Amino acid sequence: ELLARVRTQMRLSFLRNQLTEKEKLLKILEESGEGIIIAGNNFKPLIVNQKARELLGMEELPENIHSYLEETFATRIKIDDYSQNVLLLRNETENYNPLYLSMSIHPVRDFEKQIDSYILFLKNITEKYLEDRLRLISFH
Repeated sequence: ELLARVRTQMRLSFLRNQLTEKEKLLKILEESGEGIIIAGNNFKPLIVNQKARELLGMEELPENIHSYLEETFATRIKIDDYSQNVLLLRNETENYNPLYLSMSIHPVRDFEKQIDSYILFLKNITEKYLEDRLRLISFH
């Protein structure tokens, strides 16, 4: 009986530590200056931090973040087995200011080296992009 109690206490301690680590991770994701999306291997969003929601204008989570990004930015986003960087552009319209996002997509592999999930990092580069374009135009 004592051994069973010790094992139970050890399991509880392990689970408490796991919860604490998860809380730390979620705090880091929310405090990051970048938009961060963690999606399953089917691109169903699992975690989307507030910055990503703001950058993408998302009120509700889409079923498939890959399809959502392709539709929102009217572009084809090819997904490879390797990390990649993508530039997402939304030109100025009557309803929207221009938006230029740098997005890096990183596959996460399980112990069998199969893609388990994806982590997407989004960064607003609109100001830098427009400044660089203006600089280029002024040289010509």
